[in-house]
Amino acid sequence: MNSRDVTAVLGVLAAAWPNQTITEQTARVWMDLLADIDSEDAMAAARILIKREHWFPSVAQFRSEAEAQAHGRHNRAAATRGLPGPTTPVLPERLVDATREFLAERGTKKHWHGGPEPCPVCGGIKPGDPT
Repeated sequence: MNSRDVTAVLGVLAAAWPNQTITEQTARVWMDLLADIDSEDAMAAARILIKREHWFPSVAQFRSEAEAQAHGRHNRAAATRGLPGPTTPVLPERLVDATREFLAERGTKKHWHGGPEPCPVCGGIKPGDPT
């Protein structure tokens, strides 16, 4: 972020916490420590912190929320391009096929365990039965 972006973020935060005094020294510290944060992520972090926190956030708290916003933005961008993100598991096709085959086979096996319905716990595979 540049100095104009930091000033805008601090202005929004100061409006939400009107009793908080923003000194020139405070602004300089925030500018130094938030220079690598994207301005879009910073504004999103400010909005979230305003909704969630009772007290004016520390720089560390603000950085943490801004980094979470950047991570979420990266995941959303990857999803729109059809790329797997860190939260999207990619399974090998043969594992998916083997799982489907196993589930289809399991659904055909029945046993009773002495009750009127197939066993809901084991899904129809009798303990100790080799089939």
